[in-house]
Amino acid sequence: DLAENYYQKGILLARQGGSDPEILGILLNNLGTLFIEQGYPEKSYEYLIESFRLRQSSNDLVGMGQSHRTLAEYYMAINDEHTAIQHLNEGYRLALQVGNMSLLTEVAIKLFEAYQRQGNADSALKYYIAYADVNEKLNREAAANTLTQFEITSKYEESRQLMRLEQQRKEQRYLFVGLTLLLILAIISLLYFLSHSRNKRLRLEAENIQLNAQKMELEKDSLEKELEIKKKELTTNVMYQIQKNELIYEIVQKLQKQMATAQRPDQRWLLQTIRDLERTHDTSVWQEFEVRFEQVHNDFYQKLNEIDASLTPNERRLCAFLKLNMSSKEISLITGQSPRTIDVARTRLRKKLNLTNSDTGLVEYLAAL
Repeated sequence: DLAENYYQKGILLARQGGSDPEILGILLNNLGTLFIEQGYPEKSYEYLIESFRLRQSSNDLVGMGQSHRTLAEYYMAINDEHTAIQHLNEGYRLALQVGNMSLLTEVAIKLFEAYQRQGNADSALKYYIAYADVNEKLNREAAANTLTQFEITSKYEESRQLMRLEQQRKEQRYLFVGLTLLLILAIISLLYFLSHSRNKRLRLEAENIQLNAQKMELEKDSLEKELEIKKKELTTNVMYQIQKNELIYEIVQKLQKQMATAQRPDQRWLLQTIRDLERTHDTSVWQEFEVRFEQVHNDFYQKLNEIDASLTPNERRLCAFLKLNMSSKEISLITGQSPRTIDVARTRLRKKLNLTNSDTGLVEYLAAL
C-alpha cells in the first residue's frame, strides 16, 4: 500500500535523524490508524502503543489524548468495548485538561456512540450534551472569526461586493426557478414510480393470494380424497374380518354338528380343528385395525380420554366399532364374543359416558365425536 510505504519511510527517517518526538509520535499513530481503517487491527497495536509511550515520555498531553482516542478505535475493532471506553474517558479527561476543543468533540461523540450501543442512556446523553456544547462553542468561535474577517474585507471591497451580490441574486433566482422546476418534475416522477410500484405490488399480492387459495383448495381436496380412501380401506378391512369370522363360525357350527355322529378318533380330530379355528382371532388384527382407524379418526381416542380416562382397551375398541355404526352381531363376529355379551358391554359403556338417562343414542353420540 502506497500510504503505508510513505509512513514506514517517514518513521525510519524520524528514528535515524533523531527528529522531534512529536513528529515520530504522529507518524506512528497515523500508521496504526491506517491499519485499523484497512481492517488489520492486529498490525496496528504495536505502533499505537509506541506512539502513546513516546508522547507520555515527552509529556505531550494533546498527543496522549489523541493516542487514547486511537487506542479506543483499536479496542472497538477487536470487540473489547469496555477497554475502548476506558481509553476514551482518559482521552476526554486530557482534552479537558489542555482545553483542546477539537479533540474534546471527537472523544465526546465516540463516548456517546459507545454508551448508546451498550444501552447506557444516561452516560450517552451526558457525552452527547458535552459534544453539542463544545461543538456549538467551536461554531460560535468560527462564526465570530468569519464575521471579523468579513467586516475587515468588506470595507475594502464594498462596492465590488454589492455588484457581485446583485449578480448572485439574479443567478440564484434563475437557479431557484430551475431547481424548483426540476424538483417538481422529480416529485411527479417519484409519485408515478411509487404509484406504479404500488399497483404492481398489489397485483402480485392479489395473484399470490389467489395462488395460495388454489393451493389450499388442492391440498384440501387431496386430503379429503386421502381420507376417503382410508375410510374405504378401513371399511373393507372390517368387512373382510366380518366375512372371515362368519365363515369360521359357520364351519365351526358344522363341525360341532358332526361331532355328535362322528367316531371317537374323528371326534378328537374335529375337536382339534374347532379349537384351531377359534384361535384364528390374531391380536395383530386388532393392532392393524386400530392403526387404520386412527388414520381416519385421528383424535377420536383423545376425545374419549377427555370424556372418561378410565375406559378399558376393550371399551375403547367397542367405541371404535360403534363409531363405524356396526351392529352387535357384526362386532361379535370380529371379537368372537356373543351378541349378548356385546349388548351388556354397550349398556355398561352408556353408563360410563353418562348416557343412561339421555335420549341420545350411543352410536349417535360416538358418531358426533
